[in-house]
Amino acid sequence: MIHKEAKKLFFLYISVFYLFPFLAGLILPDTFTVLYKGFNSLLGLAFISFFLFLVFIFEKIVPRKLSILSFKRLGGLFESKWFNIILAIIFFALSIRFSLKFGITFRQNGEATLNQTGLETIILFAIRTYAIANLLYLILKAVNDLPISTWQRIVIGITGLAFMFIISGSMDMLYILGYIVLAFKKEKVLFASLQKRKKSVYRRVIRSVLLIGLIVSIVFVGYADKFGTQGAGKLFSKTENVEQIVEHTVARVGIWYASIMAMGSHDVFDNTIALNTIDGISSNLNSRISVLSGTGNGIEQKRSSNWSAARVNYTQTYRMAENSRTGASPGLIASSFYLPFFPFNFIIISLYTMFILRRFSKAMRYSKKSFNFLGRFILLFFFATSLFADPVDYLNFVDPIFIYFILYLGVMDKIHSTSYSRFRKQLIIKQRSINSQYAA
Repeated sequence: MIHKEAKKLFFLYISVFYLFPFLAGLILPDTFTVLYKGFNSLLGLAFISFFLFLVFIFEKIVPRKLSILSFKRLGGLFESKWFNIILAIIFFALSIRFSLKFGITFRQNGEATLNQTGLETIILFAIRTYAIANLLYLILKAVNDLPISTWQRIVIGITGLAFMFIISGSMDMLYILGYIVLAFKKEKVLFASLQKRKKSVYRRVIRSVLLIGLIVSIVFVGYADKFGTQGAGKLFSKTENVEQIVEHTVARVGIWYASIMAMGSHDVFDNTIALNTIDGISSNLNSRISVLSGTGNGIEQKRSSNWSAARVNYTQTYRMAENSRTGASPGLIASSFYLPFFPFNFIIISLYTMFILRRFSKAMRYSKKSFNFLGRFILLFFFATSLFADPVDYLNFVDPIFIYFILYLGVMDKIHSTSYSRFRKQLIIKQRSINSQYAA
């Protein structure tokens, strides 16, 4: 059974990245049609409805006890004291070197790809992926009332500082906020008790301020990633640019909805794009392995120009796809088009979605708290920017996105196991108390 928190999270995902862009496109049609191909089409709604129908049906008919391998032991890594401390120190050191060498515009300045920067950068981004999963683990520990150890607070501080040096994308601001909240032991700002309590106006104001500040910082870093910190600062310092910034940001949020329309406009039974994408991912995998194994130097010519689903989606969706290094993840629903054989591609992604939501539901089963609007917004991006971004790229099993998927399974299974053990102990204690009362 899918937990109500998982349902709320999924509804938020659909609302923010699909329904909101649809409505915004009706109000600002020119802003979207200039940026994306085929945005004046309503075809996207049909594919969204089809996808949601499949998820609903599979949730009803697929056995709930259908299980696969347990990743609880992998999740045990998050409780390994010295492993996490040493990894945090390495992450901090590498992040400083990365910041001095590349700065904030690593993904946009065209100097090098991840493969070409060598083994050190690949290791850095692999640790970064682990750090994101660890942050999710710690947040779920807190919402389940599981204690966060002193050494974990130390790791939180070191890792949070490392993220400040390694900022290379707008979502890093979200992770930094998460680590700051945990570092100052203010994780309660993310949760709401399931018990009815009088609402605190002060807490609501604080959460609202944090949410607004987070959104503004995400947008600012997104611009800084492309134009540099000074360029973004000049743009944001002029009030006449506010309307332009808002419209552009709204349009960028619509990339996953636009991807559905761009790909849905093709013949859904034509597998050419999907097969070429899979071939490009395989080429990128070979290039990445050559770097990790030391058998090659990861030269760009060794891989296809369409090295990932995100790269292909960028060229298929944007009208001006001129940056040779840029990608744009297709999002959960449009990822179906990058697998062959309609409608089986939609069936696969729908089953995957159900699997992810059920796994999260297991971790929340014994929680006596729920996420408030700030916590749910932060939690959303642990799913939206990785698990729901482009699952087709899991075929590249040495890519950070696949590593995060495996770590996600470890996080969910470990949280469920620990919270279930505590739940059983509480039941035993309660039963003994009742028995002792009857004996007296």
